[in-house]
Amino acid sequence: MNRKIMNRKMAMLVALAVLVVAVAGFTVWRARQPQPPIATEYPLTLVDIVERQVVINGEPQRIISLSPSNTEILFALGLGSRVIGVDDFSNYPEAAASLPKVGGFAGPNLEQIAALQPDLIVADSLQWTTYGEQLTSLGVPVIVLFAGNVQHVYTGIRLVAVAANVPAAGEALVAQIQSELDAVAAALKDVSEPLRVYYEIWNDPLMTVGSGKPNQGSLIAQLITLAGGQNIFSDLQDNYPVVSSEQVIARNPQVIVFPVGPWSSAPTPEDLARRPGWSEIAAVKSGRIISIEDDLISRPGPRIGQAVRTLAELLYPDKFGK
Repeated sequence: MNRKIMNRKMAMLVALAVLVVAVAGFTVWRARQPQPPIATEYPLTLVDIVERQVVINGEPQRIISLSPSNTEILFALGLGSRVIGVDDFSNYPEAAASLPKVGGFAGPNLEQIAALQPDLIVADSLQWTTYGEQLTSLGVPVIVLFAGNVQHVYTGIRLVAVAANVPAAGEALVAQIQSELDAVAAALKDVSEPLRVYYEIWNDPLMTVGSGKPNQGSLIAQLITLAGGQNIFSDLQDNYPVVSSEQVIARNPQVIVFPVGPWSSAPTPEDLARRPGWSEIAAVKSGRIISIEDDLISRPGPRIGQAVRTLAELLYPDKFGK
C-alpha cells in the first residue's frame, strides 16, 4: 500500500515537472541530434558541439562570428544581415570583409565585442579553450563549433540554424553540400587505385595532414580522400604532423598539393627538385605539383563541397571533361 502511494506521488511529481517545462516554453536541442525542429521555440537550451548548455532567450538579431568558417556558415544560411561583427580573417563572402573586426584567433577584442552589443556569439573550439571564461563574462550566449570531419560541419550548420530560427535553411544547406559530394563520388566511381597525395602545409619544418586524433579528425585529410586521393600520411594520428624529407621521399607521392593564398604560393617542380632527394619523387618527375586556394580547403564551412570538387578536378581532370 505504501509503495502504491509512493508511486502515485512520483508520477504526480513527474507530471508536474513536465507541465512546468511546457508552460515555460523550455526547449532543449542537442547539436548531435540527427534531426532539428521544424521551427525554433524560445527560450531555447542548446547543447553545442563541446557539450555545453547554452540558453538563448529569443531569436538572435545581432550575431558576432569569431572565425572565418563560422562567418561563411552564417552568410550561407541567409543570416548575413544579422551579422554585426567578425574576426580579423573573415573575408568571404565579400560582404563580410567590410564588417567591424573583433580580433583574431590569438585573442578576441572583448571591448569591441561588448560595444557592438551582440545577442549571440559563434566561436571556435580553439578560442573557447583559451578565452571561454572571458567570453562568458560578457553575459552573451556563446555557441561553440568544431569540425574535424564533414559530419561535424553538418552538425555546426544545423546548430547555428536552430539557434537563429532558420532550421529549414540549415537542412537545405546540408543537402546542397551532400549533393556536391555525391556528384564528385559519382564522377570518380571508376577510379580503382587512388593517387598517392602529399599535402604540404609548411616547408620548414615539413608539416602535413594526418588522419587526426581520436574523436577529432582532420577535415583536410578527409577532403583529400573524398576527392579521390590517398593521403600518404593517413597512418599518422596527429592533425598536422611534422614529417621528415626522407619520409616524403620513401612514400613517393604521385601528386603534391600546396594550399595557396595572399601569403603563400606553390613552388615549381624545379624548386622541389632542388630539395635533396626529391628529384626522384614521382610527383616531381611528372610535374604534378598542384595548388588549391587555402581558404577554400582549410575552412570547415559551406564550401567544403566546392573544395572537394576543385581538388578532384585537379587530381583527375579527365573525369570532369577537363
